[in-house]
Amino acid sequence: MLNTNTEAPGAGNRDTSNARPMAGGTPQTLWTAVIQPAAQGSSEHMGSLFRTYQPSVTALMRQHRPGLAQGDVEDLYHEFVRVCLHRDFLANVDRAKGRFRHFLWTCVRRFLQDVHERHQRRPEAQVDGQVENGVGDEPGIEIPHPEDAGWMAMDEAWARQVEAIALKAVAIEMHDARRPGAVRECVLARLKGIAKGTLKEDAQLLGIDEASFNNVFYAARNSYRRFLRMELSRQVAAEDLNDELEHLARVLARVRSMERD
Repeated sequence: MLNTNTEAPGAGNRDTSNARPMAGGTPQTLWTAVIQPAAQGSSEHMGSLFRTYQPSVTALMRQHRPGLAQGDVEDLYHEFVRVCLHRDFLANVDRAKGRFRHFLWTCVRRFLQDVHERHQRRPEAQVDGQVENGVGDEPGIEIPHPEDAGWMAMDEAWARQVEAIALKAVAIEMHDARRPGAVRECVLARLKGIAKGTLKEDAQLLGIDEASFNNVFYAARNSYRRFLRMELSRQVAAEDLNDELEHLARVLARVRSMERD
């Protein structure tokens, strides 16, 4: 499991800022920023929110509609976004009812059910924004079963994206520190869990001193853990961060196990 308890110094060349405080000192996450009165209708905040969760949403859509081509999935995703904006889908979000991903999972499932029902009645019809099953409507958030196939697909896409963001930030940091490309590739492969052999063997292959390579790797690993924390701090409140990190570690372990099989 990832040990993500590290200090968090500056984040290099990437915007990995921690959650900013809202009025009253409540930590502001990516989606709570959107639902603040001052941010209502902000295209910047909404765009950031939808970009962050697009891989998760499209993964769930592919799981529920496995016959769709990639272009059709993208069209369905953009239609989901349009419907969400039309219905002010965040109006009923409530952190006390569950994580934002649970809320999003509920919205996507209702959207897909509505699309299915409309096409059953009128196969040629398009979703027109008058969503009967209510993207974002009450009743509230449905908590998925941990082994629900759609939820697992969504969770795995989310974990891969969080990991990719952290790895990209590490790569930038190492590039700025003028680490050779071969060293960067070796370190990143080890952070992704796909490296073979030991650190000593890596150092020998690279033709550098073992102690020097160890220092580079452990510094990069600390940065990786820091960037994971910083990315998740954009998505969940501070009191949920450690639980979310543990969940991320479990999902990444499952993803890596599947990739090895």
